[in-house]
This record gives sequence, C-alpha cells and structure tokens, in this order.
Amino acid sequence: LFSASSLQGSGRVTAEVIEHLERLALVDFGSQEAVARLEKAIAFADRLRAVDTDGVEPMESVLEDRCLCLRS
Repeated sequence: LFSASSLQGSGRVTAEVIEHLERLALVDFGSQEAVARLEKAIAFADRLRAVDTDGVEPMESVLEDRCLCLRS
C-alpha cells in the first residue's frame, strides 16, 4: 500500500499511511499527539536502520540476564 520512501525523509507520515496503520494495529491516531508519537517512533527506527550491523550475531532475546522459556 505504501513504500518505505513514504516513511523516510522528513519523518512525516501521510494520512494514507496513518489510516493503513490504524487498520493494521487497531490504534486510533486521531490526535496530533498520537501522530507526533508515531513520527518519533519512525524517526527512531530510521536511525536504528542506519547502524552498521554487519558481522553482529542476532540475540535470542533483548533480555540478556533472563532465561528464556521455550514454547511447545
């Protein structure tokens, strides 16, 4: 429905993207505060994507000090 380029750049999201995310997540982005929070999250994800992770092994969990229980 939308390309990655529509989420990059200014950090602003279009009304079309917001409507699509509302349908996917069942979240109401009706207020400016909610849209601003979404834009901040997208900007943070963009910064993370810029980090060079070549050669870095993925973690099994972000909780390094906890034992993971496996589901059956």
